[in-house]
Amino acid sequence: MVEEKVSLKKSRAKTVAYLKRKAPFSEIVKTLGELRLWMKENGYESAGIPYAVYLTSPLVPPEMLQWEVHIPIKVDQSISFTDTENTPGVKELPEREVMCTQHVGSYETIGNTLQGLLKFMVGNGYRLNGPAEEVFVNDPGSMALSELVSEVRLPVEKNKGKQS
Repeated sequence: MVEEKVSLKKSRAKTVAYLKRKAPFSEIVKTLGELRLWMKENGYESAGIPYAVYLTSPLVPPEMLQWEVHIPIKVDQSISFTDTENTPGVKELPEREVMCTQHVGSYETIGNTLQGLLKFMVGNGYRLNGPAEEVFVNDPGSMALSELVSEVRLPVEKNKGKQS
């Protein structure tokens, strides 16, 4: 990863439909389909690009991977739902600062991109402030995974005592 490919930006507050899984990354496309069907059945309209949130390191064995898929939704009022296990839900996410870079390729190769971004983050005086995310630039359900383009994001905050 080249330093020029890393950017720092604000991720706006949003409400998302989500579905949590403990499964290999190869299940992400299928899980997004399940979440889209649930949204349609429950009257939720998409308000943005779907993405995955990695709750464990992508370097653990495939059967140990824990992740969620999120789809931003349109809402007219504040919604509060309890956390779910293997069933879709809706939750509000706060605004936060994220460090980003682009990843090209399948989910199985995302670990290398994350490692590079983590090294850059630490080397520039930031620390992790939440789970890593992968925002899909193109539709993972309509192309070969080797051609998938996504933005990898790390929620970060500046270390105390460090200057920008």
